[in-house]
Amino acid sequence: MSMQNGVAAGFICHEPDLARFQAALGAMIDQAERIYVADNASACQKDLSDYLAKSSAAGRIVFLPSESNRGVSEVLDDLLKRARQDHMTWLISMDQDSILEDGALEKLVETGEKYQAAVVSPLVRDIRRKNETAPKREDRITETEFCITSGCLMNVKEVLACGGMDRFLFIDFVDTELCHRLHLAGKKILLDHRVMLDHELGTITPAGLEKFWLFLAQKLRLPALGKLSYHREVVPLRMYYATRNALYLEEKYRDHPHPFFSEKWAVQNGISSILRGRQKIRIWKAFRRGLKDGKKAKAEVREKRQEE
Repeated sequence: MSMQNGVAAGFICHEPDLARFQAALGAMIDQAERIYVADNASACQKDLSDYLAKSSAAGRIVFLPSESNRGVSEVLDDLLKRARQDHMTWLISMDQDSILEDGALEKLVETGEKYQAAVVSPLVRDIRRKNETAPKREDRITETEFCITSGCLMNVKEVLACGGMDRFLFIDFVDTELCHRLHLAGKKILLDHRVMLDHELGTITPAGLEKFWLFLAQKLRLPALGKLSYHREVVPLRMYYATRNALYLEEKYRDHPHPFFSEKWAVQNGISSILRGRQKIRIWKAFRRGLKDGKKAKAEVREKRQEE
């Protein structure tokens, strides 16, 4: 494993589990030349700052604290611009709970440079989801239409030339929107099957009958039943942004539609989330507010287009 010169890693944190974050940072210290840690007003911000100051790589770590939660899209856009300012060629975006295996960054950069890609993504696994078959590591590179933000290696110049991140989104659809826009611009998004990212997708807890549902799914060969082996927490804040952003992006990409960018998808997702979620009243209110603000955002996009 060798440190990748001209490559920065950007961690975006909000109320991180410090032990998990320390593992994530530790896995990156010997791989990236520069490490940015942006914290969105966490209660443990001072503890995080103290830990970073004592790190063996403190001279290569830039701590960027915020007094309010600025979400993902705005912070990531700023990290891309900071990377350009620091003359970095690549930026790998990392969640506070994502752990990249040793030597992975070198392989991702190798793939990006060889195939002149705008974005390169690793395979992603969440070991908590026992119902899902782990992705198979293989010595191959394929093109993909979508990758999640975490573990996403971005060519700083290429992504900023396409507009950077859509700062309005805040949190949901940040990765989907970027990938859609890059595809429309004819840019390459690659999946490197040699590399694995350990990532926690959402907040989930094992169901009381976890083993029963896993057994039944396997016995009946019905993978969907396996999802009953865990409970996924539906966060009202995420419900709001998913709904609002789906409507906003429907208008933004009116001439280049995406299956998730629609009021129809937002309503279907809202109903499903209300049925599955524990905070049903709060989720319902967030959903209604998202619809209202999403329609307002659609109107603003439409007006702006007419003015142009």
